[in-house]
Amino acid sequence: MDLKIALLQLLPDGSLDEQQDKGKTACIKAKEMGADIALFPEMWSDGYALPRNEETLNELAILSDSGFVCFFGALARELQMAIGITFLEKNDPKPLNSIVLFDRNGDGCCRYLQLSQRTA
Repeated sequence: MDLKIALLQLLPDGSLDEQQDKGKTACIKAKEMGADIALFPEMWSDGYALPRNEETLNELAILSDSGFVCFFGALARELQMAIGITFLEKNDPKPLNSIVLFDRNGDGCCRYLQLSQRTA
């Protein structure tokens, strides 16, 4: 069995809505090209635009069950393709660099998070 993985090499657009729209388009294209799994670049939710101000950084962070993350679970189900979505995850005391992998049924089957080594 061959497994095709799309490593989405995308440049960020800015807002969460723009990231979601661009990500959806990339996933659809990956599926059309025969991908079984689409993996986003690290920190896709904010494009690694990390402000120095800790309060602003915390405002950029989102929950793992946010609309943004769940959108890609629904897209995985719709496309019948696994999707690994990366994001800056809200956490105390510091946000996490996280990924949720949705299977082709849209179920979150794997979650990875890493504490940020960055200091404000």
